[in-house]
Amino acid sequence: VQTSDFQPNVEEMLKLKPDVVFTMEARGSCEQIAEVLTNAGLPTVCLVWTEPDEVKQAINMIGEVLHQETRAQEYSKYFDDTIARVSKVVDSIPEDKRPRVLHCNIQSMTAPHAITEWWVGQAGGKSVTKEVRVAENIEFSVEQLLKWDPQVIIVSSPDQVNLLCNDSRFKEVSAVKNKQVFPTPVGAHIWGNRTSEQPLMLLWAAKTFHPEAFKNLNLEEELIQFYKHFFNYSMNVEEAQEILGGGPKVDPGKKK
Repeated sequence: VQTSDFQPNVEEMLKLKPDVVFTMEARGSCEQIAEVLTNAGLPTVCLVWTEPDEVKQAINMIGEVLHQETRAQEYSKYFDDTIARVSKVVDSIPEDKRPRVLHCNIQSMTAPHAITEWWVGQAGGKSVTKEVRVAENIEFSVEQLLKWDPQVIIVSSPDQVNLLCNDSRFKEVSAVKNKQVFPTPVGAHIWGNRTSEQPLMLLWAAKTFHPEAFKNLNLEEELIQFYKHFFNYSMNVEEAQEILGGGPKVDPGKKK
């Protein structure tokens, strides 16, 4: 519940009478927002997650608040097991076989979320923004994109695939020439950003960067099992395919 300038709407929140409010880093300090809400009588938990381990820490905190400690511990184990599964394959891939990768919003010409640098590298890619990232979100120019010449580009939405590929300025970019432009999967949240679905993004990225090495990885089945276990959501194959294609969001509160 926010105002038009993305600040918490305390009056509307009080009407809802929540037992707890979760807030994250957004526009303004997470701690400052939490203080405002707490002073208004709203029990507030501030979640800060930029690094992969902080994602697990945030889920553990949520698990404690919601009395779902066992589920949170299972999530942490799944996260660690997923990293180990991917690393077992990626560690044997030589540096010259690891593609240059750009994760971006091509409309705003920005590279969102610093956690990109983690999942790109962990999945066996080389993020072109790693050396220049000085903030959570960074801007870049057309000239910079051409200079980077990424071999794989991951954009924020399906419509941006055509937007990029049909732009004559980028026709010589390796990813465009070789049809290696993909939308970020979107489930409960967009996977390329900070999300509880971070392990799934790692699996998707690994298979996208190295399809032969991960040819036996069934992403649809992985999604179905993940959503069933952690979100209590029974997903079918068609929904899984929509998510992997950057399709519509699902409601994690929906149960079948």
